Amino acid sequence: MTTPRGNFLDHPVSDLETSSFARAYGLTLADAGDGPADPRLLGLRRRTYRPRALPELAEVEVLVAPTGLVEVAGLWLSRAWASDRASLPAAVGIYTAFLVDAIGEVLPRDAQAIGDFFAVSFEQLKSFDEFLTAFPFVPRDGVGAANEVFLARRLDASLPLRASTATLIVRNDVSSGRMYVGIATATAAFDLAAMLFHAPTSFTRAGDRAGVLGWQAPDVETTPFGRRFSLELDRAAPPQGRIARRYYGFPRIPGSARVEVLVEPTRGIAGVLLRIDQDWVERSDGNFFSALDVLSAFVAEGAGDTPDARTRVEIGSFFSVSSDDPDLFKRVHAALPFVARGETGEGTAVFLGQSDAAVPFLDESRCGLVLHEGTAGWLDCLFYCTELWEEIGSPAVAPPTTD
Repeated sequence: MTTPRGNFLDHPVSDLETSSFARAYGLTLADAGDGPADPRLLGLRRRTYRPRALPELAEVEVLVAPTGLVEVAGLWLSRAWASDRASLPAAVGIYTAFLVDAIGEVLPRDAQAIGDFFAVSFEQLKSFDEFLTAFPFVPRDGVGAANEVFLARRLDASLPLRASTATLIVRNDVSSGRMYVGIATATAAFDLAAMLFHAPTSFTRAGDRAGVLGWQAPDVETTPFGRRFSLELDRAAPPQGRIARRYYGFPRIPGSARVEVLVEPTRGIAGVLLRIDQDWVERSDGNFFSALDVLSAFVAEGAGDTPDARTRVEIGSFFSVSSDDPDLFKRVHAALPFVARGETGEGTAVFLGQSDAAVPFLDESRCGLVLHEGTAGWLDCLFYCTELWEEIGSPAVAPPTTD
């Protein structure tokens, strides 16, 4: 018989329902998992619970094997709620109570690794007092990887336990606006992203703004722009500061252009960047117009399906084309039918090499659109959230101007 790893894994689900955590938070069954099996779960059944006092802010999710034993147990928290200073003590409390049962007895060989993973800085001692009482061996002289995720400074972190037969996972899920903390068997942890991080539930309140104009989700390969140019995910880079990046390539023009998606854990998309190799553009007229097609389609996607009148005017003026260049106008107009004709716009001038950089502000200055000559011979076009301009860290990115 398998030795239970903590108080959830390898136990029947009834043990979780009567655990100290369940009693403290009054878990009520939300979904027994009796419906059609989800093929993503590879034979496991999903059960979900809601704490009585926090039904809209927290959710417990359990994946149960055909044997009836738990293979994954996780707690979802509203990211906005956990980040609010007023609700931080309550968030730390439920996070702590869940981990106490999830980890169970801390084995001597795991104690140091767990301590480093959850380390708390001196400035956070008061906020994390309940957590430190439960885990007194956790260092107080720095911020561990899990704590960085909790504080929304990092996207995810994981830690193998019990001779690598179980894994702790802490993650900010940008698609649902939630944070996840969970424990899984080593086998289940391998497929955890596919099983859990496309959760249908979202805690985003009506009226909350997300994305940057037309760019609404990190999976840009699924957008009309992404499908048209067959974007492929090359790699995902760990966060630098608060911003993590995903890099996409163009299979038809490998190395000549790429897209970078900038993700901030509490907000989702912070920006979407198109980079075009200027040497490639200058090699032939065909490359020039291909680059113009990519740039125009990228801006059209960023403008959204139904841009408002002000956005149409701003972008139309920014990419306006001289009356003396009908071929250029025809290519731009195909993607941006509201583009003006008459004088060369600031963005068009950058593309033509007549100017170094230009930045209009859109969506009541919530979004910036910068086109500039970047480093190492790239032409960069970036849609970005202006409230995160400092975190993005590009020298060409600026805050909105004020009159």
